Amino acid sequence: MDSAHAKTAAAAGDARRGRYPVLVTGHRGFSGTAPENTLAAFRAAIAAGCDIIELDVHLSRDREVVVIHDDTLERTTSGRGNVADHAFAELKRLDAGAWFAPRFAGERIPSLAEVLALSRNRVLVNIELKKGKYLLPYTMGELADLALREVEKAGMEGQVLFSSFAPAAIDRIRERNPALPVALIRDKPWESPGEAGGGKIYPALNCKTVVLNGENIRRARGEGIRVHVWTVNDPEEMARFIALGVDGIITNHPDRLIRLLKGRGFPE
Repeated sequence: MDSAHAKTAAAAGDARRGRYPVLVTGHRGFSGTAPENTLAAFRAAIAAGCDIIELDVHLSRDREVVVIHDDTLERTTSGRGNVADHAFAELKRLDAGAWFAPRFAGERIPSLAEVLALSRNRVLVNIELKKGKYLLPYTMGELADLALREVEKAGMEGQVLFSSFAPAAIDRIRERNPALPVALIRDKPWESPGEAGGGKIYPALNCKTVVLNGENIRRARGEGIRVHVWTVNDPEEMARFIALGVDGIITNHPDRLIRLLKGRGFPE
């Protein structure tokens, strides 16, 4: 994806501007083939032809924006404890790949800055501002501010979108830069976009598979709200959501979605 296309697609947030009828998003990178939220997974997603890579961010103890899903270290690294209790230099010493497969030993927790540098002029970046399971030593507003600062430092406002389960985080981004695309993440049922947003209207909704149906998708899109679905790995389910009219599909296996779309005659 060249820079002009990336900027246009990010600014518009419109699936019809992608190369396929739905935007193909690699969930935590190409996490079906490489350890999630690592540079290896993001490189694989770019190589596979994703329109977007999705990633999760937390803050380290010294307020570096780091890319990791959990607010604890045990599941995906060699470390223990809370991400926010460790300085960035400490986090960088941890192995973030061996848990997935021996060949990925030595992969590290990347900073958001590193992923932005990798993605520049190549792929759009969906930055999920992660709401932790436990009480965090920072606010969602602070996380939003620092993540946005990294994007601004990289000069990549035209190539990112922000998403979160936390309306406060998304609202902070909209206050700071109203032009940036944002999406509210939903895993609870809803009938109207207003209900989904708790009385507010957000320009996009990223929804768990089980809360979407033909009626609420049609209603949202009829009101100009874009709908993306997560996490879809089965080709039959991908085909069903394409038929229902979603704008994008978030998947651990973007190769399967791209193969399905190519099989329907859509070019690369």
